[in-house]
Amino acid sequence: MFTVIYSFEVKPAYEKEFINAWTTLTKMLHQYANSKGSRLHRASTGQFIAYANWPNEQLWNTADSKLPLEHKKLRNKLKNTCTKIETIYTSELLVDLLQ
Repeated sequence: MFTVIYSFEVKPAYEKEFINAWTTLTKMLHQYANSKGSRLHRASTGQFIAYANWPNEQLWNTADSKLPLEHKKLRNKLKNTCTKIETIYTSELLVDLLQ
């Protein structure tokens, strides 16, 4: 399993719009690009942190090519709600103890 960890700094008053765009885009990635899903958290710093699981790095790298065209509008909507979006880590799973 391949995991990607993201950090989002969301503009004040745009949290609901961000969460809606993130949720819709994440569902689309699962439906069309074989993502294994993602979780969104609010960090103690106020930032949003998400991690997404993929079967492998290649599927993650080619995900956008499998999405319908409307994903571009969603990505722009997501970007417009944030002051900063960062991919913090990419990693290969070694041990899984989540239940």
